[in-house]
Amino acid sequence: MAATKPDVIVPSNQFISVNATANPPVAVGDAFTIQCKGTSWVTLYEGSSAPAASVTDGVLITNLSYHESTKFIPAGSLEIFAICTNEGRTSKLSVQEG
Repeated sequence: MAATKPDVIVPSNQFISVNATANPPVAVGDAFTIQCKGTSWVTLYEGSSAPAASVTDGVLITNLSYHESTKFIPAGSLEIFAICTNEGRTSKLSVQEG
């Protein structure tokens, strides 16, 4: 397991770059793992720029028992963006390199 990074707080009003928001940042193209730690669902989107907040494309993650809480982002991926799907709420992501 790589060194623990502080949690990434995910808002519901805009997509944020998980790569850039992680502390320290994760270089685009590096492999890493994302785990949803909040109860609010998060949409993950892979692309070269952040989509509009209204975009619903992407993969949902949650820590609730009927969905996956963890996604592995393989090496060579584009930038990963995240948004909380519950309007007016936030969620938390754990980011681990490697």
